[in-house]
Amino acid sequence: MSLAERLLSVVTVKFLLLIDHRLMAKSGHGIAILCFRQIYCGILCYQSNAGRLILLRVRLDDIDRHILEVLQKDGRISNQDLAHEVGLSPSPCLRRLKVLESSGALRGYAALLDPTALGQRLRAIIEVRLEHQTSAAVTRFEREIVKYPQVLECYQIAGDWDYALLTVATDLEDFREFCVNALAKIPGVGNIKSNICMKEVKYSTVLPFTR
Repeated sequence: MSLAERLLSVVTVKFLLLIDHRLMAKSGHGIAILCFRQIYCGILCYQSNAGRLILLRVRLDDIDRHILEVLQKDGRISNQDLAHEVGLSPSPCLRRLKVLESSGALRGYAALLDPTALGQRLRAIIEVRLEHQTSAAVTRFEREIVKYPQVLECYQIAGDWDYALLTVATDLEDFREFCVNALAKIPGVGNIKSNICMKEVKYSTVLPFTR
């Protein structure tokens, strides 16, 4: 079932759909404001050239947040147990879950691994400064840095440095090999500053919600 069909399948008699037909006629796109049983409010974009609906944004209510809170702690929970946890029957719970997935609020499901148990005992935060902050230099660096699996996270930052990387390695020699023979050889990299992590004080993948 397509995204458009899945979205439209949950719309009941109580809905509001406003489409700017002039915009669709000019660009092949339409914007819609959508309410699902007065529970979900979001913005839909219709691409007529692709024949699909894209949910650009969904406004979360307390039940949506509760669903996400539960899933962040247990991504393998069954829909039956999830519905019981948030106080819904299974069908409405599943509909909400599908909308959260389609909207991008719920990006996916993954297993959390223990890097130490798998031999990745060294973690380091690396700061990188480019020789030149041109658009071409930034694009080139970002295109190259994503190729390295030992780089778990990469952020463009403000301040004296241009990027911060969270990396893992098996040991100090493995880390040195990455810095010297991989990172430093990316065209445009000017300076590198390494910060070895000595102790993990807090680690969490759970995003906070304000109810």
